[in-house]
Amino acid sequence: MTVDSYGDVTAEYQTLHTGAGVIDGQHRAVPVSGPDAEAFLDSLLSQDLTGLDEGTVVRSLLLGPRGKLRALLWVARFGEEFLLVADARPAATVVADLTRFKLRVDVAIGAPAPVVDLLGPAADDLVGAGLGDPARSLPAPLGGLSRHLIVDATIEELAAAGARPVGRLAYTAVRVEMGEPVMGVDVDESTIPQEAGLEADAVSFTKGCYL
Repeated sequence: MTVDSYGDVTAEYQTLHTGAGVIDGQHRAVPVSGPDAEAFLDSLLSQDLTGLDEGTVVRSLLLGPRGKLRALLWVARFGEEFLLVADARPAATVVADLTRFKLRVDVAIGAPAPVVDLLGPAADDLVGAGLGDPARSLPAPLGGLSRHLIVDATIEELAAAGARPVGRLAYTAVRVEMGEPVMGVDVDESTIPQEAGLEADAVSFTKGCYL
């Protein structure tokens, strides 16, 4: 569980702007795999996922039938598997909504997995130095700061590699500065993408129909 601080909020905040900080508990990753995963997700999510290159990360949204937000997502492809990274609390909603529409498709939807956020100017260097197997990194910038959403790694492993653990208070201050909303805090299921300023990066207006 994410702590408020590791004892020095100011130092943690400064680390996020000058070094590399790591925090857990902010996001969860939902794996979706199988031969039909691309077409299945493309029919439900707001972003165009057809032909998405291996390792490419894009912003997307899971919407309700009236176009209101259900979850804010980062989506990455690894072969026949897609990772959908959502804010921690709505991750269960992602699983439930996808399962509801899983009809006559060869797709497996996994349980939400823990994610650690590595962010700050030095985050790219730490990731470039190598992550141990089976960790996977999704580059997902937080405003003007480098950020990597890392699956199958722990905060202790990233701290051992040189990142400083940071708490909720410092992370939230930087997140708000950078203008990134969190589902259930800044936006909710009454919000449409345009109200949150998300349509430019997360919505395709050319791919045709989706939920």
